[in-house]
Amino acid sequence: MGLRQAAFGGMVTSMDGIFDLLASRCDDKGFTQADRTDINKWADERGLSLPDFLDSIGVEIARRYQAGERSFEFCDSLVNDLHGVLIDRVVSEDNVRWPETFFEVYDAFDAGEFHRLANRSDDPTMDFTNPLIAAFVAQLN
Repeated sequence: MGLRQAAFGGMVTSMDGIFDLLASRCDDKGFTQADRTDINKWADERGLSLPDFLDSIGVEIARRYQAGERSFEFCDSLVNDLHGVLIDRVVSEDNVRWPETFFEVYDAFDAGEFHRLANRSDDPTMDFTNPLIAAFVAQLN
């Protein structure tokens, strides 16, 4: 069993309520929203520090995206909200552990946000996000 799976494997069902709530918040383009209050509450309810919570939800975001349960728009908007809260915390507090697992997921979605070709004929989600998430999820098993 990999480190990530051992650390976060038991969180799957406890995340269902969060993902259901976020799905109910989706706009007509599939983007969702989570604010600082939500994120801190979810971490506190699970007895986790913010970095540990971000690592655990990052794993779930990747798994659910890879399984086709959540769209790129949903996952990308969520990781951006989570990242914003992380950056606020890092700036305001000393000695906050950087959540490497979450950041790997964040980077994968960030890579799919912009075109590299001037004529926009590339597909950054297919070219970058999908292979990065597939590799990440494969490491979990």
